[in-house]
Amino acid sequence: MTLAAHQTLYQGSIAFGMRKALQAEQGGSVLEEKIKQLEERKKKLQTRLQQETTKSEILEKKISDKKQAKEKRMQSEKEFLSFQAKHLEAFLKSLK
Repeated sequence: MTLAAHQTLYQGSIAFGMRKALQAEQGGSVLEEKIKQLEERKKKLQTRLQQETTKSEILEKKISDKKQAKEKRMQSEKEFLSFQAKHLEAFLKSLK
């Protein structure tokens, strides 16, 4: 190769390297922007998860409280009906 050919090849290599360096810088900023977007989305999703978890816990507590109240009411009613049945039996025995 002649000296002119080497110079042309060298200049072409330098231009190629510069283009690749610019592409890498631009690609890096695109990736940084994507990272920021993903981090923001992650934060929003974590917040939403916390909100949904809180809602779930509140609903579970309400359901548990209602269940306990219903069981207490049923136990009370059962005791009352048992008491009433005993007294009615006693009343019926006293009539005979």
